[in-house]
Amino acid sequence: MLAAEAFQAENRLLTLLSRPSLGLQVQKTVHSTHDVQVITPQGEAHTFTLKHLQHSTPGRVKDWLKRNWTGSRPNHTLVLSFPWVSEHTLDLLESHGVSALDLAGNHRLRFGTYLLERTGHPAPKHAPGDTSLFTPKASRILRAFFADPQHPWGTQELADRCQVSLGQVSKIRQKLISEGHLVDGPQGLRLSDPQALLSSWVESGLNVKSQPLSAYTPLHGKRLEDALRTLSPHATEVLLSHENAAGWMSPFLTPTRTHLYASTDGWHHLQKVLQAETADKGGNLTVHLTDDPGVFLDRVEVAENLWTTSPVQTYLDLHQQGNRGKEAAQKLLDLHLLPLWQGTFPYRSWPLRGERYA
Repeated sequence: MLAAEAFQAENRLLTLLSRPSLGLQVQKTVHSTHDVQVITPQGEAHTFTLKHLQHSTPGRVKDWLKRNWTGSRPNHTLVLSFPWVSEHTLDLLESHGVSALDLAGNHRLRFGTYLLERTGHPAPKHAPGDTSLFTPKASRILRAFFADPQHPWGTQELADRCQVSLGQVSKIRQKLISEGHLVDGPQGLRLSDPQALLSSWVESGLNVKSQPLSAYTPLHGKRLEDALRTLSPHATEVLLSHENAAGWMSPFLTPTRTHLYASTDGWHHLQKVLQAETADKGGNLTVHLTDDPGVFLDRVEVAENLWTTSPVQTYLDLHQQGNRGKEAAQKLLDLHLLPLWQGTFPYRSWPLRGERYA
């Protein structure tokens, strides 16, 4: 399969370079089956060396570059090809002077004064039996790593904290290690690059499965928050989310309505305390009904008896809210998540991190 993919990648490179608008003379080189040479309209020769890799995760790509890449040469471009490549990995390769393309239609080729780029094609769906890192159960384990990347997690500790089986932890552990996201040290497991893994999650397009429900409440502002504080012991089934959660972490967007995640039971209790009624029109409340326990396990207490989604969940939700949401997500990453991953702790409690931070 690898040889067939390499052949497809070579044809993609030849097709891209052969566009009439570029004015390039394209030919395969005689001395190598992996090199393509072009002559520019100015008469300059430029050589592309193509190398096909199976894994495009940032960790695996960094390892490959460390072992194989010695730096750029004049009139020569290294092109790495993959079954699929994310924008995060494209940025990583560009910072090392390396071009890339994939079999899904994405590419970024930079040489001389030329820049050929197209991104946005999604990753192919996982084959049956393949392990996805971002399914509901698997993502519970990721949430623990994101909650405390510096903590050396033990396998049993992860199973207990995330309420999954040891077999599930073992499977996701192997997947994370194989993709270069995880370092397995003598004391436990740590994320090697939280930001790279978060980018992969965003690019997967997977998030909490929920059903949005529009409702109206006469409460707003402090009155609404005070009412939410009275939900205990059902507070763990209702969480402020989206820009309302971000407002407690890194305010950027001005909320026009209140967003919450809630279980079915949580919604029944929420209706009472907020005096809320469903409303097809004129609603000021969006309740995202979900039966995914991961989002509730991964909750943070931002003020006494007031709970929101975690910063990573909030980042994922914002990222799906158009360009302004993406801007807000970037602010949240820069001003809140990155310092958090360096050891700050601005919350009253975060159950996934355990009593050490309560």
